Amino acid sequence: MPITTHRDQSPSGYWKVQLWLGTHLIEEHVAPTELAQRYADVIRLRIAGLPDRQLRCEPLTVNELAYPGTRPYDPRD
Repeated sequence: MPITTHRDQSPSGYWKVQLWLGTHLIEEHVAPTELAQRYADVIRLRIAGLPDRQLRCEPLTVNELAYPGTRPYDPRD
């Protein structure tokens, strides 16, 4: 299952791929569309049949990419 059907759905061309266990973030990757799709495929295979695990993929904006990984994005800035 593709994370996107149109390349223009992510204005920056980057995606955030996250693995959640219930309410806890277990793993996160920020990558260009093609690599993000590979991360999503691998995570989907790893969590198949396991309870309470969820894969989330979100497109990143240009503003979000401008922030360093150690500082969370704050839209009020």
